[in-house]
Amino acid sequence: MFFSRTPDGPVGDLRAIITIGSARVTGSLVSRRAEGGVAIHYTTVSVYPHQDTLDTQRFTKGMVSALLEVAMDLAGPGAQTAREVSGLRGISTVECVLAAPWFVAQTRKVSMRREESFPVHERVIHELLQEEVAAFRADCVAEGSPYLIDAQQASVMDAEVIRTELNGYATAHPEGKEATTLTLTAYVSLIDRNILQQVRDVLGKSLNADEPVCRSATLASFRGIEGLLMPTRDYTILEVHGEVTDVSLITDGILLESSSFPLGTSNLVRHVATTLDRRQEDVAARLTLTREGKAERDSEEAKLIEKAAFDAIGEWVDGLYRALKRLSEGRPVPQTTYLLVDPDWEALYSTALKEQAFELFTFSDRPFSVVGVDAQLLARHSQVREHGRFVPLTILAALTPPAG
Repeated sequence: MFFSRTPDGPVGDLRAIITIGSARVTGSLVSRRAEGGVAIHYTTVSVYPHQDTLDTQRFTKGMVSALLEVAMDLAGPGAQTAREVSGLRGISTVECVLAAPWFVAQTRKVSMRREESFPVHERVIHELLQEEVAAFRADCVAEGSPYLIDAQQASVMDAEVIRTELNGYATAHPEGKEATTLTLTAYVSLIDRNILQQVRDVLGKSLNADEPVCRSATLASFRGIEGLLMPTRDYTILEVHGEVTDVSLITDGILLESSSFPLGTSNLVRHVATTLDRRQEDVAARLTLTREGKAERDSEEAKLIEKAAFDAIGEWVDGLYRALKRLSEGRPVPQTTYLLVDPDWEALYSTALKEQAFELFTFSDRPFSVVGVDAQLLARHSQVREHGRFVPLTILAALTPPAG
């Protein structure tokens, strides 16, 4: 069922995992390990050109161009490197995970009730799920809809049942059982049909993929955390991308709501670069060198960058507060947050959450727990080889492949 899946394919099969975010495309070649988990053999990144004023067509064109660069790199140097260092040949599957703002999504419960018990068949579940897809499309075109997508020109990216209840009780394997009430918690995401087709065309031609699987980052990260880390029943997930931060609220083990706001790591880099009169590339490089221990953390330059970043992160905290307030509708936000962010930035965002945010989010004086989804946390499940890189979303996606 939903949370028990492990990476598909025999040990040794090479898989391409591509993540498309708001500022960059990241591609990795991974394989299963005999001892469990996955190995990351090769990682490549391409960053979009920055736009001061958003132009949707240019933004999409920049993404597609970056995707093509990453796909060609994986097909050529990446595959060759994986073959040389591990003996793996050929890419067997291609999976693509898209973060905001490339999709819209909704989680909702849908029920079927009868006076007498009825058998629960897969067909019944499928029909209810399709009804929910249709209802979400209708919500998207309703007057005053918050979903910025043309539902008539949208394709379904995810349509998954994340919990099934029979007569009010969660049931992992409902098929064949009888009940008077069947309740599904369904997650549905929609993506612009033209964008999805462009993504699939690039991956199909560059990586010779007949049917590249595409899914949302929200669902991939939720499934990964639920399936691998066995968290508390109530928590939040923060995915800090380049230009956008995604926020997911999980209640009683259900992905209840998700939202995003337009602030991420790239905003901080630009702020630090402007404040210190440095090039953005130099700021980003300095952060990486400091994290890797190749630059002095106590140097004057490192202190200046750290101070400028902390001065700027208050705006991000404010954006997060507003997003959580919308999602929670006044209820206390869970005490535990799982943080997915580039390793170069984890310490900064984790500190900001602990020192600047907990009273605002929890509406209480209880401690606010921040769990970094980092290399240490996932050490048992992943191994990063010389030419690979630890990217939290890539690891979670690799460990919990799409439902079949």
